[in-house]
Amino acid sequence: MLTPRIMELEPIDVLYVRKTGDYIFSCQEAWETLMRFSDMQMTKLNKDLLEKGVMRFGIGHDNPNVVAANKLRCDACISCDDETIKPSGEVLKKVIEGGKYARFFHVGPYERLRSMYDEIADWTSMQNLEPSTRPRIEKYLDLDPSKVNPENLKTEIYIPID
Repeated sequence: MLTPRIMELEPIDVLYVRKTGDYIFSCQEAWETLMRFSDMQMTKLNKDLLEKGVMRFGIGHDNPNVVAANKLRCDACISCDDETIKPSGEVLKKVIEGGKYARFFHVGPYERLRSMYDEIADWTSMQNLEPSTRPRIEKYLDLDPSKVNPENLKTEIYIPID
């Protein structure tokens, strides 16, 4: 049985890219676009947006069990409170809403997150929690996932609680 930690999340300023489509592909596209922007900032402003301490988030706005795959919305986000960084093109700025969340911990490939969400849905229904208007959030804890064995990838999953 899953046992989350109930916690308050502070609002977080982020740069993000939103893509639409099957999460497997749209999330990858969103991250590629955001990383190109990050590389551009490094060249243009000599600012490393992915320096140590920067948080990386994925926001899936839709439930793939309910919404058609071609309509799923995904945001790739990196924390950024530097006002000198100006978003451009598909890169935008927003604030991830703070509030009360149930935090779950997942170790393993990102492809297995969907089965984790099925378990979380069971936990949510056992707790009689109503769906929130705030989206669920994934926080990726590995600095460079390409250098980590997929079985060892660490992800925190935040489920909003109203």
